[in-house]
Amino acid sequence: DLELKNSLHLAYDRIKSYHEKQLPKSWLDFEENGTILGQKVTPVDSAGLYIPGGKAAYPSSLLMNAIPAIVAGVKRIVVATPTPNNKPNKLLLSACH
Repeated sequence: DLELKNSLHLAYDRIKSYHEKQLPKSWLDFEENGTILGQKVTPVDSAGLYIPGGKAAYPSSLLMNAIPAIVAGVKRIVVATPTPNNKPNKLLLSACH
């Protein structure tokens, strides 16, 4: 459904924009006495997400968990969701795409 697809894209863009503003930064500060202060921010390699998909499917749960991981630079994101009668929810699959 085109309207649903456009809604997913709009939600993606808005969530991504929000989380990009929250990105922590690495920084270093050198004091005169030789002390070095700072922090190095690096993403985890992988993230596993559980997304409800049984009686009720929540693509918003996927978007609000996966997008911050993408923005943070997580390279591998694995999604687990129930598949009633071995049939994955098409809306969740669309959101995953």
